[in-house]
Amino acid sequence: MERMRAPSLVAGVALALALAMAACGGGGEPQEHTFNIELEGGQLAGDMSTWQVKADDRVTMIVRSDEPVNFHLHGYDFEEDIEPGDPATFIFTANATGSFPITIHHAAPGMASDDHGAGHAEGIEAPEGMSVSVEAVPDSVSGLNVRISTTNFAFAPEQVGGEHVQGNGHAHIYIDGVKVGRPYSEHYHASPVEPGERTVRVTLNANTHSEYTDGGHVVEASTTVVVPGMAAADGGHGDGDGDEAAETVEAELGRFEVRP
Repeated sequence: MERMRAPSLVAGVALALALAMAACGGGGEPQEHTFNIELEGGQLAGDMSTWQVKADDRVTMIVRSDEPVNFHLHGYDFEEDIEPGDPATFIFTANATGSFPITIHHAAPGMASDDHGAGHAEGIEAPEGMSVSVEAVPDSVSGLNVRISTTNFAFAPEQVGGEHVQGNGHAHIYIDGVKVGRPYSEHYHASPVEPGERTVRVTLNANTHSEYTDGGHVVEASTTVVVPGMAAADGGHGDGDGDEAAETVEAELGRFEVRP
C-alpha cells in the first residue's frame, strides 16, 4: 500500500513547490498597458477611476477632452494642456510605486467668461411637456446645493454617450456662463464657487449631449443665488487681494496605482 501512495505524495510535493515558486517569483516580465481616458464636461466619461499597474510596466496613457483642460498626473509630474480634438499621449515606465492622484485644472465657477454655454450645435426636439426648473442654495461648508426638477424627462447616466432615446439623458450645469459639470440626477453639489451673486443655469441634454429644444428654444432654467464669503482658513476665496490661485480649480479624476 505504501508503494502505491508514493507517486501521489511526490506529485503533491511537486505541486506545492510549484505554487511556492510562483508566489515568490515576482510578477514575471513587465507588461504593456494602454489606458484611454475620456473627459466630457470636465468629468470622466466612463466608470473606471483607478488605473493599476505593477512596477516597471510600460504604460501608454491617452487623454481626450471635449473642452480645454490642464491634465496632471501627480508623482510622475506629467502635466499638459489638452484641447478638444487634440489628445495628449504619455508613454512611460511605471518606476515609482504608490497611489498618485490624476487631476485636471479648469476655470473656477464665478470667474469672468464669455462662454454662455451654447452647447452642442444641433438640438433635439423635446417630447411634449418636457420642462425643467432649478433651485440653488449655499452649502453650509462650501459651494452650492442644486436641485433640478423635471417633467417628461428621465435621467439615464448609464446611457451617456450612447444612442438617442427620446426623453432620456442628463443635464448640463453652468455658473455665470461657465460649464461646471453634468448632473446625472436631480441633486448636484457644485464646489468651489466664488463668493457673490451667481447665476446658475441648467439645460436638459440627450444621451448624445445635444440640448433638448422646444420650438427652437433650449429646454433650460436659471436662478440667481448669493454665495457668502468664506473665511481665509477655508481656502482663501473670501475678500482677498486677488490671489491668482483662486482663478482655477483642481479636480481629482481618479488614481494611478503602481504596485511593487
